[in-house]
Amino acid sequence: MTIENLDKVKKQIEFYFSDSNFRVDKFLRTEALKNDGWIDIQTILTFKKMKEYNTTLEMVKTAMNGSTLVEINDDKIKKIESEKYKEYIMKEEHSSSFAVVKGFDIHMSFEEIEIFLSEFVKPRLIRMRKDRERKFNGTVFVELGSEEEINEFLKLKIKKPILKNEVSLPEKNEDSVTKHDDDIKKEKIDSQKETKEEALVEDSLSEDAILKNKGTGKREREDAGEDCDRIKRVKTEANDFLVLIKMNDYLKEVPSKPTESEKLIKSMEGKFYKFEAEGSIDIKTVKRIIPGVAFVDTQKNTLRFKHVPEFETKDFESEDIKIKVTKLNKTESDEYTSGLNLKPKPVKKGRRRRN
Repeated sequence: MTIENLDKVKKQIEFYFSDSNFRVDKFLRTEALKNDGWIDIQTILTFKKMKEYNTTLEMVKTAMNGSTLVEINDDKIKKIESEKYKEYIMKEEHSSSFAVVKGFDIHMSFEEIEIFLSEFVKPRLIRMRKDRERKFNGTVFVELGSEEEINEFLKLKIKKPILKNEVSLPEKNEDSVTKHDDDIKKEKIDSQKETKEEALVEDSLSEDAILKNKGTGKREREDAGEDCDRIKRVKTEANDFLVLIKMNDYLKEVPSKPTESEKLIKSMEGKFYKFEAEGSIDIKTVKRIIPGVAFVDTQKNTLRFKHVPEFETKDFESEDIKIKVTKLNKTESDEYTSGLNLKPKPVKKGRRRRN
């Protein structure tokens, strides 16, 4: 049980029970509610980081002795809910205290990012954003103490860290951290533009150079070449810096995800048909006569196929029963599905992996 290991354990547990993390950690809060705020330390020891540090019950007790963040009683641990924490969780708008930082090397670890950002601010919480494959995508959410701190942070111009064997921390000088001026704003805007837009500008300059070269000489070619080099240089310089934006601005950029019901309706497009039959007909008969039917609404004479059929209209016949089906157009289909109470089947979820 070394002092270094105890410091690591203390830091990690303080993160778990910090105001910022505990507020959004559904698992910990659920466990706490089971026993008046108390959580078995053995539960904490199952977390990934705790396993990495080979943490034991005694290590937790020793590391957190005298903590103002948690209290320990035998083999249980509890967050101390201070007045400051109660005020914090009652705060209606938390996104104003968050900044989004884009442009980190996707191979950086949480520890490397934390060390790097700590040179400029004191983060309350850092969240690494991940893609569908659960891999870091280069963007992090950073919570600071107030909106004022966020505004000051956004005025910084921070060069991207260079990832070698370990993270390279830039010195706090005029080259690495400066106030935004008009040129910086322009670089930031350029860095956020799509490569397609930049390519269009470069192509237009290249075409302009070709036209000039037909009637003129070397001077015009050099001018056009300088313009292209200038655009590439601005693009390169802008890419050397991290992009800092407010959380609310970031959320405006990200398209909202469709709900599960919307996904379900989307999957049914092209499968709804009206059916016509002489006299009354029941669901079982419709499914017997028409192959591939998943759903039948006898009140509105509408059915849904399991897969999108290749026909617009078709007649089906069995014995003395004839049924004609006609595909609903987009408007009719949307109108019909809007009246349905569609709910996706619940998916059983396993326990969330912990860090």
